[in-house]
Amino acid sequence: MQSKLYFLISLNLFLIFSCSAKGTNNTTLEGKWKVVDWTYINFGRRSLDNSERKGMNEMMNDLTLEFKLNQTFSTNKPEMLDNLQDKQYTVNEFNEVIIDHQYYSFIIRDNKYYFLFSNVMLQVEKIKDYNGGKIKLKKLPVKHNDVTEFLSQEPRDYETVYDIERLDTPPKLKIAEFDENCLIDCLYNSFNSNMHYFIDFSKVDKDTSFFIDFIIDTEGEISNLNIKSKKNKPTKGLRKTAKVYYGSPEDMKKTNRKVSFSDQEKEIVSSILDFENILIPGVKNGQPVNTKINLEIRLISK
Repeated sequence: MQSKLYFLISLNLFLIFSCSAKGTNNTTLEGKWKVVDWTYINFGRRSLDNSERKGMNEMMNDLTLEFKLNQTFSTNKPEMLDNLQDKQYTVNEFNEVIIDHQYYSFIIRDNKYYFLFSNVMLQVEKIKDYNGGKIKLKKLPVKHNDVTEFLSQEPRDYETVYDIERLDTPPKLKIAEFDENCLIDCLYNSFNSNMHYFIDFSKVDKDTSFFIDFIIDTEGEISNLNIKSKKNKPTKGLRKTAKVYYGSPEDMKKTNRKVSFSDQEKEIVSSILDFENILIPGVKNGQPVNTKINLEIRLISK
């Protein structure tokens, strides 16, 4: 499973790097970095209850990550990252820090720095530079697609649309071959992992779920994309959900379609449109068919 996940992350990084030139940046990895914010990421409905959120805050409070000149990693809270303490690290061309065969992405966005640790996005600030640092962090040249026109398009009328589980062969990517046992999961994980590089995590609300659905048509094109968000209200239990927002009340008086979108919704849509022109349609009975895709991401911040 680890090799599959790494393949998917590398695939998404390939998509990003292949679109434009790499950005320049003079910041080196070596030194001490302090965690200033965190966002829990779940591609489903898993929440954090009050005690879990409190535990996360305690763990992240004053947490520092140290990348030493001898290329060993350490932290001021070794009990939290015991399996990584004093381990050797390397950095590949995609800004991934590799420690003990695990891959952690370092992301630069709008002069802010993020370290993706498993399913938690850490916003970090450099608090100490080490003279002699040689590993320069690259600014990933993410192409943020203009989604306004795309989202304003009228939905296309399709005679038949299939759920992905009903297909003989699900949609694929032109530039990758997935394991036969991972066709659906790998496709979904490709869409999900690409969101990491588009969302501005510094602006994530306390607890918000996003629901995305779209169609991959018989030509492999993306159409009929819808996105809606739901602000969740945590309680002493697992969760209590608020209503789903489809736009402002004024919007809803005029139309049943959503006509206004938050910045995060636009960023998520932009990450989906990154897959335009590289999709192969799903197949049913030997023929390409229209396929419905449903995605969900839940973001919980400090």
